Amino acid sequence: MASYSATTAYSVPEVASRRVSAQGIRRTVSVLDTVVVFFTVFVAQLLRFGTDPNAVNLGLFDSSYTYFSCALATVWSLSLLLFRVRYTRVLGFGNYEIARILQATLVVFGGLSIYSLIFQLEISRLYLVVAFPLGVLGLLAVRWVIQIIMRAGVRNGRSLTRVLVVGDEHHVDQTVTAIERKGRSGMRGIPITGADSADPEELLHLIRFHSADAVVLAGEVDTGSPFVRELTWRLESSRAELLLSTQLYGVRSTRLRLEPVGGLPLVHVEAPRYRGLKYGVKRAMDLVGAVFFLIILSPIYLATAIAVKATSAGGVIYRQERIGQNGVPFNIYKFRSMYVDADKYLEALIQQREGVLFKVGKGDPSITPVGAFIRRFSIDELPQMFNVLKGNMSLVGPRPAIANEVERYSVDARRRLLVKPGLTGLWQVSGRSDLSWEEAVYLDLFYVENWSNFVDCTILFRTVKAVLTSDGAR
Repeated sequence: MASYSATTAYSVPEVASRRVSAQGIRRTVSVLDTVVVFFTVFVAQLLRFGTDPNAVNLGLFDSSYTYFSCALATVWSLSLLLFRVRYTRVLGFGNYEIARILQATLVVFGGLSIYSLIFQLEISRLYLVVAFPLGVLGLLAVRWVIQIIMRAGVRNGRSLTRVLVVGDEHHVDQTVTAIERKGRSGMRGIPITGADSADPEELLHLIRFHSADAVVLAGEVDTGSPFVRELTWRLESSRAELLLSTQLYGVRSTRLRLEPVGGLPLVHVEAPRYRGLKYGVKRAMDLVGAVFFLIILSPIYLATAIAVKATSAGGVIYRQERIGQNGVPFNIYKFRSMYVDADKYLEALIQQREGVLFKVGKGDPSITPVGAFIRRFSIDELPQMFNVLKGNMSLVGPRPAIANEVERYSVDARRRLLVKPGLTGLWQVSGRSDLSWEEAVYLDLFYVENWSNFVDCTILFRTVKAVLTSDGAR
């Protein structure tokens, strides 16, 4: 029998209770989704028609909006079911989960729009305009609550999905770390080393003992080997699925596509693109977003300028050279948060730093009292909206680096310069100044390799939360 080492072990009764909990979560999501959908359509009806449900022409017959709302909610719920938005592999997977919900909803409302166009239906546009976004927001709110529950479950050992990770120690550790990162997937990895002499029968025994939902073969795997084929056959008698790790760390699923060539399944990895229509849309989003924020935040700009000028000598705006896209230097704008001539003090600190990334610690005497406050809530960075308008920066991108940092960049880190630096980014919504240099580089490179306009919107929403809670701010 093959020699295995499982670094995590659970008793059978404990595993069984967790499986019931996982099923309970899926049932809870199903009930909440149904409630949200029915609540949404009837709120839309109430806002549009009040308590008088006017008749609607459905092409073949007339009906009241009450019956129409029930029908729409039922079809919407069935669409969510067909798109498997509550599938174990979808719950807790962020953008992938959101995409499923949007697809299921767009199919319903898109199909209704086409049907109404063909049969000239008299459906209130305001009714649909209210129902669509309200329903999507409600469904996403359910996912947000469930994700909190799932993270808490992972911390307490009550995971939604249990995954047996098989392979050599190095690849097993990497894979377990990836699937358990921040507990967002609701997965718990069970490391199994010693797979070089694997026996499918023993793996099947371990699957049953740990009540695993899936098996991941980590590392370099010969997909055509007798072992993989036999394991696939053996898993037919269990509920567990077989997953193969591609070892493509830092690559989003949107860049991967399975292409069968001559009977051989090949994974096509799309190269990241930094120009073209998608990048043009990003620039348009930057311009619109910067103008929008400048207008609505104008009172904060004015109050901050007055506070900075009134409490310390020197100008209101602080300029510092940073390195932009393709290594081109530019001046970044900030509200001054330090005393005059503090640059000399900072230069001494930069020379004494241990890593590449420079951070000013808390209690820095060069920072003014007002400066400490505006830094805490990132108000000092608001003038960078003008950098966005000028085209030096983007709303979302890697952290803008100083020249001293760039001089010490590794080959990998230099890829951060392929895109414009951002006013916010993954580095900010994931801990900001609390991050180590290695973590900051990983997040920036992940963004550079996988950026999209949808990802930008997600980061902007998460930034609002990070700023309001001053999470990780210096």
